Amino acid sequence: MSTVLDLFAAPGHTPVISNGGNGLQVPALFCRFVPTRLCTFASTPTADMLRLHAYPSGVSLIEVGSGRVELDVRGAAGSPDARVRLFDWAREDEYHVVFGVEAADAGVQARVETVGVTVWDKLDDFFDGLAQDFRGWDGERVWTNNHLVVAATFNRGGHVRVSWTLRADVFNNGWECTVSTVVEGGEEMTALAADLRAFLGQG
Repeated sequence: MSTVLDLFAAPGHTPVISNGGNGLQVPALFCRFVPTRLCTFASTPTADMLRLHAYPSGVSLIEVGSGRVELDVRGAAGSPDARVRLFDWAREDEYHVVFGVEAADAGVQARVETVGVTVWDKLDDFFDGLAQDFRGWDGERVWTNNHLVVAATFNRGGHVRVSWTLRADVFNNGWECTVSTVVEGGEEMTALAADLRAFLGQG
């Protein structure tokens, strides 16, 4: 069952996580050892309280303003430094949204400010399909956009390697950067698919 947890940070202090009224506070520095997704966040917290839902480690839908959320993905397996953040969501019209994507791993960081996705691109359906096929699939599944390519392969042990490739100026041989997150093929992938759909459909 999901619970609501409160994340607090005071200026100049280490952010801590408070689990409701039971008095438990965990320094955010040690969050990666906590087996729930409360431990991942997309940006340095402010003194304002942020609210997030507890799900499996590695996926966080984070409120960053009134009615606005970011999506932060850190796979429970694979590189502990791999992280992908979707942020600055905005709706262009009823069919089209735009957002930024940031990807980082050990020694690598890339950022694309504007990725446009329409309802016909079916990015949410792509992730829903990965979640539904929790028993696995053969080969690589790929979703492509001018500035973002998402590829997924099902690995031994029930994990899904989700590779996020950010591309700049794709028509003029611009740079590209790929960061891979490894997500559990069951509950964690289901949480990722649900959070991605919520991120795209906000507002």
